[in-house]
Amino acid sequence: MEILYIDFNQLSGEIPASIGNLTGLLELYLAKNNLSGQIPESILNNPNFSQWVLTPQNDGYGFTNYPEQPGN
Repeated sequence: MEILYIDFNQLSGEIPASIGNLTGLLELYLAKNNLSGQIPESILNNPNFSQWVLTPQNDGYGFTNYPEQPGN
């Protein structure tokens, strides 16, 4: 899998850290859900991601460690 689009759903809770360990994943789209907590370091530090969109969430940004310039 290279692209994972699961934005605009009713997902809630935290993002599983294991998503960042998907070595073939290049693009991750999780915006417009109800996710919260911290963005896993495995996602923030994954050099394979060319694009990732996590925010905004339906109730705001939702993440306590949201970086100032996410993705590319």
